[in-house]
Amino acid sequence: MGEQQGAFNLAADPPVGMNTLADLFDARLIDIPEPVIRAGLWAAWHAHAVPSTPGLFDTVMQIPTMDCSRARIELGWLHTRSPSAVLQEFFEGLRTGAGWHTPPLAGDGPVARIREIATGLGSRA
Repeated sequence: MGEQQGAFNLAADPPVGMNTLADLFDARLIDIPEPVIRAGLWAAWHAHAVPSTPGLFDTVMQIPTMDCSRARIELGWLHTRSPSAVLQEFFEGLRTGAGWHTPPLAGDGPVARIREIATGLGSRA
């Protein structure tokens, strides 16, 4: 291998899809049209029931699938853990509060939601 330059994508292989997430959460998939989801998120945002804007849904729906073939070919990189194992560790870390506090997450929780409602965060100008 020579000297490589530039960025390499390192991601889950195979890509994480809805079936992977459903298995992880022991959930059943149901087909809901995107406009219905978008309308529900809009209502929840304006009721201060969710902390992120409805536009985040559209952003997430447009995230491209990463191709790791360059890293595999040029670096000989292969993943050593399954996407499910990585996600399980991630969610366990969220549940237990593992890691360092970050400003967006440090005050998250019921008290933060009440504060958002009281201060009008997320309301229209």
